[in-house]
Amino acid sequence: MSAGFSLRGLLVALGIVALGLLAAFAGLFGVLAQLNDINASVAVLRATQLHVADLELLWSDEETGLRGYASTSDPTFREAYVSAVTEFPVHANAIAQGLSHGSEDARAAAALADARMLNLRWRNQVAEPVITDKRQSIDDSHAASYVQLFHDDIDVVSAVLIEDYHRLLRERSVSIGRASSIGYGALIVVALQILVYAFLFSRLRTELVRERRIITLLQSAFTSEIVKDARLDVAAAYVSATRGAKVGGDVYDIFPLDAQRTLVVIADVSGKGVEAAVDSTFVKYSLRAFASEHAQIDTIVTKFNALYARAQKPPEAFVVLFAGILDYESAALTYVSAGHEAAYVRRPGGIEQLAPTGPIIGISGDTAFTCAATMVGVDDILFLSTDGLTEARDANGNFLTGSGVQRWLSEADASSAQRLVDSLTQRLRRFSRERSSDDLAILAVRPKTA
Repeated sequence: MSAGFSLRGLLVALGIVALGLLAAFAGLFGVLAQLNDINASVAVLRATQLHVADLELLWSDEETGLRGYASTSDPTFREAYVSAVTEFPVHANAIAQGLSHGSEDARAAAALADARMLNLRWRNQVAEPVITDKRQSIDDSHAASYVQLFHDDIDVVSAVLIEDYHRLLRERSVSIGRASSIGYGALIVVALQILVYAFLFSRLRTELVRERRIITLLQSAFTSEIVKDARLDVAAAYVSATRGAKVGGDVYDIFPLDAQRTLVVIADVSGKGVEAAVDSTFVKYSLRAFASEHAQIDTIVTKFNALYARAQKPPEAFVVLFAGILDYESAALTYVSAGHEAAYVRRPGGIEQLAPTGPIIGISGDTAFTCAATMVGVDDILFLSTDGLTEARDANGNFLTGSGVQRWLSEADASSAQRLVDSLTQRLRRFSRERSSDDLAILAVRPKTA
């Protein structure tokens, strides 16, 4: 009876702890949603500040074009004036939209409206008479008064935006503190739940072994491992910048798609360490999934970019990516290089650098990527690396740079992909004296058959 009472008590405690854990997670998700909203408002505010700076520059361009035209009658100055006049309302409307999105201070909207009116009066009373009648001179005192009043209004808008920025930072700090408190509370609840489970289940050791196996599988998922392809001579090397860690933000992948094609990928995720490794795993398996559904590499990368831009990640996160499909029948490599410069084909006659074909991944989810193509035959080696190679430094702090990589490639032993990788990694260790400030991934690929 005592044992039964104790069991019922443990079950009740387990239920209470489980409810507390659910409440903690619900609160944490709410705070994370609030942080996302704050970050979105900060992004709008920063964009609005850029438009304010552009607005001041456009007024200056108007004035410069007007004075140049009045002095020289050169139509180039008149075109500069007209261009600035055309762009002015675009940025003014963007500022107004930004203020309506996040600012709670009516002063900025009023000051912006006054600044637009001053600009219109300046054009009608000072600029247009000179533009329409070249003999008309500029009324400097009248123009100066408009300029001063305009800058006063813009200063008000800028001051309000700065106040809003600091307010958002304070709100974000409070939200982060709240999330930390909830997180600590969740940890405590989890600890209590572990204790309850320890009493409820006598086979805790078996559960721990099972969990350890899961962790091992997850670590293997984070590690770049090449799927063997008998049609390719492949070699790779990886160096993590995080001491004691075997994973990082760089990832490479060789994935056979069918009897004729193989997917080749190398990517550099922003950040370092385990956090970046999680993101790099997302990159690897997302590209595999899209490549299984679509035949064209530009379509694959475009869809991945849209997915990555929508994913839950820091706003500043990005991916530098090279992805290509090697066709054995045609010996053609069709590729997309999203801001990735360290891509080369070593040929018997020299080194060909594969130039980027588009921007980095994650900047805009609406980007449509284009592809390029080159030939990679049995006498060629496709060599890819992340920027940890080009940005390696010698003892004097000098970068290796892309030209240095090309020189090393031309001098290295290229009798096989592995010898090429070994030759470059050994030379890199001597060059950098075993010091690495960035993750580095190297991938070399040579077709075995034509």
